[in-house]
Order: sequence, then structure tokens, then C-alpha cells
Amino acid sequence: GAASKLCDIAIQDSIVTGKKARQALIERGGNEAALRGKELSLASVKLRINEEHLNKLRLLYKRHGPPGATESAFLRAAFCLMVRYNALQGGSCHGGGMQAALTEEAFDVLHDRMGATVECFASPLNCFWGRFCSAFPDTDGPFGSLGSFFSFRPR
Repeated sequence: GAASKLCDIAIQDSIVTGKKARQALIERGGNEAALRGKELSLASVKLRINEEHLNKLRLLYKRHGPPGATESAFLRAAFCLMVRYNALQGGSCHGGGMQAALTEEAFDVLHDRMGATVECFASPLNCFWGRFCSAFPDTDGPFGSLGSFFSFRPR
């Protein structure tokens, strides 16, 4: 009905624009294809995400979100997550990159030698494995978050 229309997230194609944004993306190993993305919007709030990240979120949501969830439900969850992390970055869509992230090889060693399968501090946008602890279980949960690391008790 009318109430659900108020929460519908609009999605449209987008290209990363601006010389600094394009240069930063290319410097981080992105190619021209990585400049393609989507813009999610609700009312006057518009957020861009590259297709690779949106596809990763979609995969995580299918794996960990509610069974039988619709594309519309996924877009609402993705939008909420993006708004939260955008706010954390001070409202800038060109955030951080200051995480002390491990390399793929380091994750392989942790898995092969120690049996690790969960990340202690990650987000749906930067996780390597599908299960991780994160700062925001309310928005990150449908994408695989196990909640706060400080409350996490492995079995």
C-alpha cells in the first residue's frame, strides 16, 4: 500500500564521477568497469555503490537474510547499511580505506593452519569470509554479521 511506497528504494545506474574519485578508484586496483555502479535513493538521500560491492551484498543477503526475501527487501537492507557506514565516515561517500585489513594470503594461512572461518572486526562491505563480527549487528546481521566481537562466544 501507500506505506510501503514510502520505503521503496529507487535504484539506477551510476558512474563514479569526479577526477579525484576516479583516480582513487583506479589507484586501488579498480579498472574502468569498477567505475560502474548503482545509485540507491530514498527521498532526497542518494548513495552510490559500485556494482562489485552491491553484488557482494546481494550474495551475503541471500545467504544470511530472511528466507524468501524480495529484491525490494534486499535494497532496503542495503540502503540502511550504506546510510549507517556513510554516517560513520562523516557523510562522505569517499571514505576510509584506513582499515588494517589482511591480505588474501594471510586469511588463507589463518584458515589452513588454525581453522579460522570468522573475522573478528569486519563489515559486509569488507569481509573476506561470509561470517564476521561487526560494529552494527542491526544493519549488518542480514548480511552475515554475528554481532559485536566483544559479545561473540564461539562454540
